[in-house]
Amino acid sequence: VNYRVSSYALSNKLQYPFFVRTIPSNRNLIEIIFHIIQWFGWNYVAFLGSHDDYSEDGLRIFNKYISNTGICLAYQEAFSQRANYSLTLKKIDMLNINVIVVFTVPQYASNIIKAAIANNIRDKVWIASETSAMNQQLPREPGIGKIGTVIGITERLMTLPGFDELLYKERRISHAYSAESDIQSKSKTCSQVCDYCTSLTAEEIINENPTFSFAIYAAIYTIAHALHNVLQCDMNVCNKKITVKPYM
Repeated sequence: VNYRVSSYALSNKLQYPFFVRTIPSNRNLIEIIFHIIQWFGWNYVAFLGSHDDYSEDGLRIFNKYISNTGICLAYQEAFSQRANYSLTLKKIDMLNINVIVVFTVPQYASNIIKAAIANNIRDKVWIASETSAMNQQLPREPGIGKIGTVIGITERLMTLPGFDELLYKERRISHAYSAESDIQSKSKTCSQVCDYCTSLTAEEIINENPTFSFAIYAAIYTIAHALHNVLQCDMNVCNKKITVKPYM
């Protein structure tokens, strides 16, 4: 049960019969981007990605959606670590492209937006996929309001029932034991071996990038409930005689 991989190839049940996910696939994301472009009548766009399965999968699906629609993919580029973002932006500007799809990993998405600010790029429409749309720092970048309109595609944010209360409770417990030895203090972390978890405040954890929070929560609950049902568990005991098979 995957909470992060969005490759559409994994939706093939003949090849991956036991794979499910708790986030939309790239096909879902590209479909939304395509409908936005089509709705506003934009027909001259750029697609910026990176050299990885995520971007390549997205570009492949995007090309399928725009074929025979009158939408022209006028420029595309896959970034690498040695990417020249300023040169990319100059090419896009020279081609008079005003709509830019950013479908790449967060690192490159952040770099291209910062480069747009630094190069005084104005009045573009930026459509960002979910990997960068939830970046909490980008909207605070000085000058981002001048580069144009930024449209972010994200999942609907969901709350995690009881999560904040659990964190505040754990922080209180950790603080109470802070005077004890390091070994004792570390043993009071939630359920994982983590050398620095107790140094983080509840607010720091709660204010982290929420992109995958609910997806992780849903994946864990899916596995927990599946095991509970398959092993015929009640509140006290499970049936230890059952052999669990993947299809179950």
